Amino acid sequence: MRLLLLHRGDYEIYAACSPRGDCGLLDFLHDLQGKRQKQANKMLLLLANMAQTGPPRRPEICHQIQGPIWQLTAGKLRVFWFYGAARKLIICTHGYPKATPKTPKKQIDKALAVYESYIQAVEAKAIEYLED
Repeated sequence: MRLLLLHRGDYEIYAACSPRGDCGLLDFLHDLQGKRQKQANKMLLLLANMAQTGPPRRPEICHQIQGPIWQLTAGKLRVFWFYGAARKLIICTHGYPKATPKTPKKQIDKALAVYESYIQAVEAKAIEYLED
């Protein structure tokens, strides 16, 4: 599994990448335009702040979705994440624009699949940490 470093502080924030090195989270955030681009910038700022102070404690911004999966909120944008092997390591799985009141099961399943891949990679010692 490949993890791309987004921010380093008291916590290290990584984005899960494809085997080719593509980062779906960053592609998603950078491809947004207009009003959603402002929300994307806010999300990037939240991630940078998370590296310094840890996950926000306000449930309207950050809360646990299912099992090990957490959700970070900026306007209508959502980013799923989970804690890595050490509680100071945070791995972002992907982002999506929220369109319905309930979190789609497909999005949760996608985040859980990345988590399972991460656990298997940790056990196999097959994690590649990338820095931009």
